Amino acid sequence: MIYVLYTSEKDKTIVDHDRIAYSDEVFAEMAYEGTFIKVSSIPVPESIPQKNAVLKVDTQAKKLVYEYVDRPMTQDEEMADLKAKLKATQDALDAILLA
Repeated sequence: MIYVLYTSEKDKTIVDHDRIAYSDEVFAEMAYEGTFIKVSSIPVPESIPQKNAVLKVDTQAKKLVYEYVDRPMTQDEEMADLKAKLKATQDALDAILLA
């Protein structure tokens, strides 16, 4: 069993996890004052472009969920984006000049 420890926050149902214990022995050794849920496995996050998956605890449903947050573009992604914008600009200019 996997234990996901978290601190409840007033007026929030989705909170960050504090720690994760992957075995009963490790959980028994932890000195922890917060709340926890037991899960059989950690869910696999979706692969969403330009997003990072952050593991959270849904305190009402007592399950793990992911919150997807924007991530900065890599240099390769930024270069591809700039090339696409440059091509669109050049195509528009060509259409105006050659019309």
